[in-house]
Amino acid sequence: MLQSLFYEQGLTFKSGIISAFKVPFDALPVAVLLVANACKEVTHKIYLEAKAEIKRDFRKSLQQMLSLTFSEAKITHNAKIVGKYKRHNFTNVVHLDQERRMVVDPVFPDDTSINTRIISHLDLKQANKPQYLQRIVYDDQDKWNPDMFSLLGMAEVPLIKFSQSGELLKRAAGVNMH
Repeated sequence: MLQSLFYEQGLTFKSGIISAFKVPFDALPVAVLLVANACKEVTHKIYLEAKAEIKRDFRKSLQQMLSLTFSEAKITHNAKIVGKYKRHNFTNVVHLDQERRMVVDPVFPDDTSINTRIISHLDLKQANKPQYLQRIVYDDQDKWNPDMFSLLGMAEVPLIKFSQSGELLKRAAGVNMH
């Protein structure tokens, strides 16, 4: 594989050595430049083809951020809450005080996740339960397109970037930030 990549650049690759074909002494600077550029291009090509996407567990990252921000004792995971029409599962519910709760759900850039968040949050909102603050958090390191955000807007719930979620959720909860 590497041999063919370097050969495309007019070079040879044998036993781990990259070289240009024989050139006169006065063409040596050009040959060195050719080898250096080819190495850079081939390295970039290999990197793009072979890179393993490092995926973080976004759901777990969100739970850890919530635990650090509000303390684990105040968080219920996988809570079931009755909306106007049916009972829904919500990933995280933060108990803010005796009455108020904040539902904090992660959403992923796929149709099933988006549709589930829209339906469950819209149903809870229509149940007119003012004790529930609702937030949907998305991983801003994932690839999202504007259509996905437009759909999520149908839930009528604030949509928060994960990178800003700690501060924004504290503010929404009315937690003193000092």
